[in-house]
Amino acid sequence: MDNRKEIYEKLKDKYQNLEFDSRYEGLLKLASPFYTRFKKNPTNFIGNIPEDGVLLFISNHSNVYDSLVCNYVFRDYKYFVLAGNEPRNEFSGKSFLAHGVYWLDRSDYFDRKNACNFIYDTLKLGGNIALSPEGIWCLNPYKLSLRMGRGTFESCIKASSYQKIYIVPLIINYNYFYDCIFKKYRVKSVDTTICNSILVNDKMDSITLTNQIQDLFWTIKWYYVEKEALESNKSILIPGSSNEYVFKREEQSIFEWERFTDSLKSQYELDWEKEKTYEILSREEKLQIEMEKIIRSSGDSYSTRKKVRKL
Repeated sequence: MDNRKEIYEKLKDKYQNLEFDSRYEGLLKLASPFYTRFKKNPTNFIGNIPEDGVLLFISNHSNVYDSLVCNYVFRDYKYFVLAGNEPRNEFSGKSFLAHGVYWLDRSDYFDRKNACNFIYDTLKLGGNIALSPEGIWCLNPYKLSLRMGRGTFESCIKASSYQKIYIVPLIINYNYFYDCIFKKYRVKSVDTTICNSILVNDKMDSITLTNQIQDLFWTIKWYYVEKEALESNKSILIPGSSNEYVFKREEQSIFEWERFTDSLKSQYELDWEKEKTYEILSREEKLQIEMEKIIRSSGDSYSTRKKVRKL
């Protein structure tokens, strides 16, 4: 059942960053052949997608094509999308409008909080949502996945008092080849895995749930890394007990993997220093940022100091 229009009408006045225009569904159909150009491997189903509840689709985030992959894998479902507002006014951003999209300023702490409220309201009303809990692209050659904030899952747990909610994890892994002409890495094919769904209830602990999903993402990503290593005679080392890894080849060093991520950054014109600022901040760091914003905008006045004290 497609209830997106009804939900959009109920929430559009509350959330100014929410947009929906089904007329753009033609763009998704145009993008489908482009995606299938390199989608040679069928989706691996560890678990089936439930049919008796509201769905929160979550996927890892490591490439500009992630949204196209989700469009293809979940093509039989209707859902809203959470997306960073960078492509909002670009052609590529118009395809999000076909789903219904909440445009998120990921560098703004208060907008991230508002997005969590949107997740809660949408799930409560029975709408499906797709998002990446990592928030930004994981192009760090030393990490399998980025740290996840628990706000998404807190909202999901709260909404489970009103709806039967399942979290459906999708793991995306890209296989690349090196383009000697343009000296960049290109996507050759994509592996996708739908994991066992998690039935959410209001007795769950958000920290435990977040860690469970983080470990799941890391485990499946590591499976793909091991598979790739076996196929190319790489030796891989995990230092300590963290989820960081280092590739060590017999013939090449970690430099090749650094060059690989540098190639992706330049290919998609990423400002990596800006991207890193989107990572989840501690409460103290958030407060410090808000203090600096208030002082810069208002000057050092009595009213400004009063606002800072309230923070």
